[in-house]
Amino acid sequence: MLNWTFFIGFILLTAWVGHKASKEVVSAEDFMVAGGKLGPVAISCTMIATWLGTGSLIGFVGTGYNYGITVVSYTAAATLAALTIRYLWCEWLRNKGFVTMPDWMGYIYGSDKYIKAFTSFCYIFMYCSWTVGMASGCGIMCKNLLGIPTWVGALVCGIVFIAFTVTGGMYAVAWMDVFQQVVITIGILLLFVGIGAQTGWYTLITPENLGTQYFNFSLPNYWWVISIVLTYFFGNLFGQTYYQRIYASRDLKTAKIGLLAGAIAVILVGIYCMYVGLSVRATGVVLEKADDAVFWAINQWMPFWMKPVYLIAILAAAFSTADSALNAASTNVANDIYKNIINPKVDDKSLIKVAKIATVVLGVLCVGLALRPITMLVLIFKGAQVAIIGGIFWPIILGMYWKGAAKSAARVTTLLGAVVGIVFEFSPGLKTLVGGGAIPGVIAGFILMFGISLFSQDKCGGAYYRKLNEMQTETGKNG
Repeated sequence: MLNWTFFIGFILLTAWVGHKASKEVVSAEDFMVAGGKLGPVAISCTMIATWLGTGSLIGFVGTGYNYGITVVSYTAAATLAALTIRYLWCEWLRNKGFVTMPDWMGYIYGSDKYIKAFTSFCYIFMYCSWTVGMASGCGIMCKNLLGIPTWVGALVCGIVFIAFTVTGGMYAVAWMDVFQQVVITIGILLLFVGIGAQTGWYTLITPENLGTQYFNFSLPNYWWVISIVLTYFFGNLFGQTYYQRIYASRDLKTAKIGLLAGAIAVILVGIYCMYVGLSVRATGVVLEKADDAVFWAINQWMPFWMKPVYLIAILAAAFSTADSALNAASTNVANDIYKNIINPKVDDKSLIKVAKIATVVLGVLCVGLALRPITMLVLIFKGAQVAIIGGIFWPIILGMYWKGAAKSAARVTTLLGAVVGIVFEFSPGLKTLVGGGAIPGVIAGFILMFGISLFSQDKCGGAYYRKLNEMQTETGKNG
């Protein structure tokens, strides 16, 4: 009964926040970036929420159980990405007023519909993969919390976070993220203290007790670790959810505070996941699935009345990531595909309608895939992040800082660089060789972008050095 009380209370609060936020949405800018009015607390919480989902609080604890300190390298990569954005691009991007990554690509390479469309679809697919994962995580949490079938939990939660996101847009996302981060923090602290009090804190988590391999970043192998670190670094470095929140901030100082808060939270969560995972391993228990490590810890080390708090915390993490990802994907559809490519003269009211329709359609598709996975679509969604690393990283970096970067090179690189990364990611033999698609994707992307640019005439790089009023294309609003 206690678990049901927590769950129903959480769902009702989510619905109430969505309803209140809907009254603030009067323009497309409100829906996509909360009108650029969010303060430090809301921005910090929603920055953290873009990264902290069930993959962190369930999957990363399992990674800590399997591979030890390796999990910290994942989160350190994300932290480095957030700090890079803060100190390198935050002010520049804020001045430009970009809402999405295709806005950024459009500024560098002009009104090239191919580049904008390809970039948009990469991000739509990536954020759909996040939403699918969060819906699946909700199902798992509901099964552990309420004892109901996984598919029922995924369906109920999916309906709620779709309705929540479509009614309030970024306002709803940010407001709910504040509450969710409070719940998540309480849950993490309760489990952390519970484990420490009953196991002697770090006394059992030593190389002597567990083995040096859990403390030297060697598991499962060095190539795999390097590849996954690159994936997390580049994936977060060009994570659109960060950039939407820069423009959603009420000023530059607020945006920088949010990025710093996100960077600190991410590295702390990595240490926490390693601690919980290795604490479970130190007991000698052998788990059939590593992802069960956090549930084993909850059942063994938390009083019964604390269990629903932590389980709701994980559910809150899933909601916070799902709504952020769904809002980002629908923004890509409305702003980058519909407005910038299909109907540049669209009025604001119609643009909001398109964004809301996209939220519903993509949300239903993602929840459907969580209930009944369609292998091909799931692979496309998963491949999107590798495509971003291989196809988009160098066109942005060289386009920003090298005046010799060419539009024709960017067009080729966005496609072929992405293909190379995807081939290595999904070919078992090639993936074993280099740990995945990140390393070959980055190498291929550089060779293509740099090599083709040398022999091309359509130079348009050096975007970072342009004056603020030299916009090649109307992308977003100057902030």
